[in-house]
Amino acid sequence: MNEREYINSLVRGDSLAQAYIIEGEDEGARRGLAGYFVKAALCTSPNEDGSPCGTCSSCVRCTSGTHEDVVVMTRKGKTQYLVEDSQAFLTRIAMRPYGRRMVGIIPEADRLSPVIQNKLLKYIEEPAPDTVLILELGNRDALLPTVQSRCIKLRARGDISGASADGDGEEGFFEARDSEEKDWSPLIASLAGSGEFYLFRKAMESAISSQNDALDFLDALEMAWRGGLGDREPGATGAIILVEECRKQIMEGMAHKTALKQLFLKLH
Repeated sequence: MNEREYINSLVRGDSLAQAYIIEGEDEGARRGLAGYFVKAALCTSPNEDGSPCGTCSSCVRCTSGTHEDVVVMTRKGKTQYLVEDSQAFLTRIAMRPYGRRMVGIIPEADRLSPVIQNKLLKYIEEPAPDTVLILELGNRDALLPTVQSRCIKLRARGDISGASADGDGEEGFFEARDSEEKDWSPLIASLAGSGEFYLFRKAMESAISSQNDALDFLDALEMAWRGGLGDREPGATGAIILVEECRKQIMEGMAHKTALKQLFLKLH
C-alpha cells in the first residue's frame, strides 16, 4: 500500500487523525502528496476506494487554491516562521470549518522555532473538532520529539507511481498562498470604527472583488477582534457572532457585498 492508498483508506474508514508529518527530499513530491491529502480529506463525493473524485466543487477549489477550509501558514521571516505567523494560523484553524472539516498546512515545517513548536504542541494535544493538521518538511528531525510523537508520518517519494489520474494541480493551494496576502486593516478599521456607511461601502468596493475576498476579510476581522484590535472589546462575543452569521449567509448563497453591508448596519 503506497501513501495515497493509505490516505484513501483513512478517508474510506472516516479515521483521519489530528496531525500528520509529510516528509521527503523532493519538495514537489511533498507538496503533491500534501495536496492529494487535502483534496481527499475535503472531497464531498469520494470514489468507493476513498480517493477524491476530482470533479466536485470542493476538489475544484482545492486545485485552484481557493478552498475556504484549507488554511496555510505563511512565513514572513526570511529563514524561519515568526510567532505572529503561528498566532494567525492557530487562531484561524480554531474556528469552525465552513464544510465538513478543516485542513491546516504548514509548508517547510522544519523552519518552525522551538517556541512555535511548543505552541503547536498544545494545539495538537487539544485539537479543534474536525480539523486535520499537516506538517510538510524535508527532515522531521528538525521537529521536537514531543511533536513528532503525536503525528503520523508519511513519506513523500520522488516518483509519483500510484498517483491518481486527477493529480494535476494538487499543489494549487501552495501556489495561491505564496503571493503576499492582502492588508485588510483599513477595511477592518472602516467597519469597526464609527465611520459613515458610505465610507465603508466605498472601501469595500475597492478591496473586495470576490466571495473569497469577502471570506478572507471576515477571517481577518474575526482574528483582529479576538486579538483585541479595533474599537471593540477584545473577543467581543456579540460582534464575533455577527461575523459568523455573515460568513454563513455568504456560504449559503447571499451576495457577499450585501452580506457585508448588512454586517455593517448590524454593528452600528
